[in-house]
Amino acid sequence: IEAAKAATAVTADKASTAVPNSPLDRLANPHVCGLTTAKTGKFAATDGYHAGALACRTVSGCSATTATICTSTDVVRFVAARGGAQLPADPTQSAWIATGTFGQARGGTTNIFDNDCLAFTFEASTPYLGTRVSLSNGPNAGEISDASCASPEPILCCDY
Repeated sequence: IEAAKAATAVTADKASTAVPNSPLDRLANPHVCGLTTAKTGKFAATDGYHAGALACRTVSGCSATTATICTSTDVVRFVAARGGAQLPADPTQSAWIATGTFGQARGGTTNIFDNDCLAFTFEASTPYLGTRVSLSNGPNAGEISDASCASPEPILCCDY
């Protein structure tokens, strides 16, 4: 019994001395650091995810070495932990985020592909879509939806 109590005390002590801002803490608690200027879904001709990360690294308040495009997981964790009102507020605006997922739907006679605007290398209105997050402070704060790749939106940037 004494050994079990000692093990519990050690476990409790480790939990209470977690290092804030450690790599694991940063992954569990992303920091939304800002927004880029508005861009269509084509951040670059190739390697759009990297181009988006580089754009985030020039945003005031974001790290020049670790900032990147926020993901849908980042947004859900951030809003769940802090509330949607903590996102950069603009009731008329939304911002690009990355999902890394693929979805396909039929729009009339055209196939529509939801795939981060073909990894952020595509800017026409069809057949690809990107994903954005609402920056309103109202009940839709943090709502994630599809967007035309031709739509100019800023990139929501996160630091880890």
